[in-house]
Amino acid sequence: MVDTKFSALTAAGAVAAGDQVALIQGGVSKVATAAQLKTFSNDVATDAIWDAAGDIVRGTGADTAGRLAITVPAANILNVLGVVNGETNVSWKSVHDATVATTQALGDAATAGTSLLSSHADHKHAMPTKADLYSQSVLGTADTAIANTETIVTARVFAANELVAGQVYKFEAWFTKAGTNAASAVIRIRIGTTTLTGTIMGTLTPPSNALAVPGKIEGLLRIVTDGAGGTARGELSQQVHLAAVTITSAINPSTATGAVNTTTANQRVELTFISGHASNTYTFRNAVMYRVA
Repeated sequence: MVDTKFSALTAAGAVAAGDQVALIQGGVSKVATAAQLKTFSNDVATDAIWDAAGDIVRGTGADTAGRLAITVPAANILNVLGVVNGETNVSWKSVHDATVATTQALGDAATAGTSLLSSHADHKHAMPTKADLYSQSVLGTADTAIANTETIVTARVFAANELVAGQVYKFEAWFTKAGTNAASAVIRIRIGTTTLTGTIMGTLTPPSNALAVPGKIEGLLRIVTDGAGGTARGELSQQVHLAAVTITSAINPSTATGAVNTTTANQRVELTFISGHASNTYTFRNAVMYRVA
């Protein structure tokens, strides 16, 4: 065979599996097929790019690639291969984290959310119970005797931002009366940070009577708007048992609102009472304030 320079050889066309090339193996000239060379060059089982089980190869640019080492997450976390907006290559992403599901609140609005994490299929949200709605209830002190000085019948202190627009609170109080002076009592709903000085949200001066009779007071307080410039409105009514079969009512449906800064802590919501005359004493056998909406 005549020696020929490589540069003088005719370029091969498409290489077939049976095409042969010469090589030196163990100091001996041998022939190998293209199929054998392909198997050797594509032996990923022994490729030096792999450092550990689970490593993968990803493109790093035009006609280039590199190893992406496996990343094993903590218990109960799943890692997946992914890419997020703004990235230019894939990487291992944790699908979950250890964040505890939030507690739903009554009236919560739906939101799409922005987190890129998924929930565990068996996760669970804490939910408000019926007791939570009534956790804002409060009883007045039983058998509270009130004369002609403004005194709290029942009250509750609210934290900052606890009062929210749309909430409605109801007051109920049952009393007996000692004294027969005909002076009218004064009933109020107040909100403020200091006892007995808060803004009057509702007031009722029922018709006078000179009888020692039992009765009942009812009231509603609605938080109309919340925030630093919040507003509220109160309504009051009284029913008095004047005779064996006669019950008379006094009602004050308020149309005006009063100011309340719901972002301020220690907002006191109070139902107060004044007997109207020193000789008249009203004993409140039971009183309660509770949320109805």
